[in-house]
Amino acid sequence: VCVGNALMLAGSGGATFAWSGPNGFVSAQQNPTIANVTLAEAGVYTLLVSSGTCTASTTATIVINPLPTPQIVVNTPVCVGQALNFSGSGGVTYSWNGPGFINNTQNPSIPAASMANNGAFVLTVTDANNCTNSTTQNVVVNPLPNVNATGATVCENGNATLSAGGGVTYSWSGPNGFTSNSQNPMLSNAQLNVSGQYTVLVTDANTCTNTAVATIIVNPAPVATINNNSPICVNNMLSLSGSGGVSYSWIGPNGFISTSQNPNFNASSTAYSGNYVLTITDANGCTA
Repeated sequence: VCVGNALMLAGSGGATFAWSGPNGFVSAQQNPTIANVTLAEAGVYTLLVSSGTCTASTTATIVINPLPTPQIVVNTPVCVGQALNFSGSGGVTYSWNGPGFINNTQNPSIPAASMANNGAFVLTVTDANNCTNSTTQNVVVNPLPNVNATGATVCENGNATLSAGGGVTYSWSGPNGFTSNSQNPMLSNAQLNVSGQYTVLVTDANTCTNTAVATIIVNPAPVATINNNSPICVNNMLSLSGSGGVSYSWIGPNGFISTSQNPNFNASSTAYSGNYVLTITDANGCTA
C-alpha cells in the first residue's frame, strides 16, 4: 500500500489471534487495520493463532510504498495575453486543476492567459506504484496597463505636445521616423508633414505593456494680403483692404486701429503715413 492509506490484515486458521509487527504493532483482532500508514509500518508481520492448547504461526512481509514528490515549474507572473507554461515532474501520470483550467498532460500551457487564470493550480501525480500525491502553485496574471494618450491640434510653426499616462516607461513612434522615450514629448515648430497618428508603447511596474494612439493635426498658416490706394493727398480717404482670414485686426500710424476687413478713413494729416500691419485669423484659429 501507499503511505497514508489503510493497511488491512486478515488472518485465519484458529480461534484466537495475536498479531505483532514493525513499529510496535500488536493486535488481538482477527482482521486488524492500520490507518494512515507510514514507511515505519513496512516489514515482517507475525500472526500467532491458537485453537485449544494448539498454536501455530505464520509471517507476511508488508511493503509500504512512499508517495511521489510532485513538482511544478511555471513562468509566473505573466501579463494578460502572454502564455502560461507549466512543467510537472515526479510521476508517470499527471492531472492539473486550476482556475478555468483542467489538463492531463505533463507539461501543459495556456497560450493567452487572462485575469480569470489568477489563483492556485493543483498538480496531482501518480507513480508506477499507483501512489498519488499533490502540490499547489499560485499563479499571478497581471493586467495590462490602462493607457491613455492625447495629441494636439496646432497651427503651422506652432508647438505640438503629445501626452500619455498609465505606465512607468514610454516609447513613442510616428510619422517621419519620429521616436521619443519621453512621457510627454513636444514637436517644436511643427510643419504640415508631422500631422498623423502617433503610437505610444507603455510599460508598467509589472513589465506589462499596452499601446495607444494619439493624433496630431497641423493646420496650415493662413496667407495675409493687403491692398491700399496709397499714395493719397491729405484729407482724402485712405482705403485699406485685407484678405485671407475670417477676422482682421489693423494697427497703423497716428494710433490707427481697426477690426474691419476693409477700413476706410479720412487721412487728415501726413501723420497717417507709414507702415500698417494687418493680423488675420482663419477658421482654425491660426494667425498671420
